[in-house]
Amino acid sequence: MLAPKKLMGFGLRRMSSWQLIGSAVLERKAVTVKKFSALEKVYYDILSQTEDENSLLSDFELRARAEKKSREKKKEGSAQVKIQLAEDLLADWKQEAERIKAKLSYTPVTDVRSHERCLDQPVTLLVKQKIGNDSLWCFPESAHKRGETLRQTAERAISEAVGDKLQYVTLGNAPCAAYSYKYPKQVQESTGFHGAKIFFFRARYQKGDLVCNKKIVEDHMWATFDEVMENLPAKMAKAVRPSFFVPPVVDFTPFLDAISDRDELERLDVAFKNG
Repeated sequence: MLAPKKLMGFGLRRMSSWQLIGSAVLERKAVTVKKFSALEKVYYDILSQTEDENSLLSDFELRARAEKKSREKKKEGSAQVKIQLAEDLLADWKQEAERIKAKLSYTPVTDVRSHERCLDQPVTLLVKQKIGNDSLWCFPESAHKRGETLRQTAERAISEAVGDKLQYVTLGNAPCAAYSYKYPKQVQESTGFHGAKIFFFRARYQKGDLVCNKKIVEDHMWATFDEVMENLPAKMAKAVRPSFFVPPVVDFTPFLDAISDRDELERLDVAFKNG
């Protein structure tokens, strides 16, 4: 039997240890192209105009121009021959394009629990779990078990929280972020751990539907980056934020004003030259 002093030392060493947690940042990448920003639209228009002005005519455009000249030279009263002109082909193609657009029309999904929402930007799986006495939004997480790697712990956290029907790929063996916090004194005494150290592993969603384990997960959502930062606990959000690629927010107003001023100067210059 251990002496009281040794027993106390054993308890202190156990109390000073940290519980290891594996957590999975499961992300569905963007499926469609995001709409142009104001500056990107202006830049695209400038490039399109430049290309139209400097590019050579294609065979189809040359044919359309030749047919137009031929019709203008045609004498009145000449026999009408029914042929398919380039303009007729162009009209048919435009109608076919409209039919395809109507067939492929997409109605945006508004349900935050669907992985098919916000297709023009990445969304990340958040689950609402009971942590202590509180219900918090977090990434799927689970306590590390002896004999498994932290990556395996994170993968097990996904299957425990939302089932094993999801297909995904874990990106590497190293965590993308880490976060630690201390347990309340009552929890420390009951668990013997000083606090938790959470290691986050990135994973990419491929396909499949999730089925929440109601014993672990109260709710779930596929969240945009802003929603992730809004719903996660503040300190956890700060810890994982660098692992997300977020395009910088730039105020394009000065650039757009400069472009508008340039266009206005060019218009005035042309008007002045034309007298």
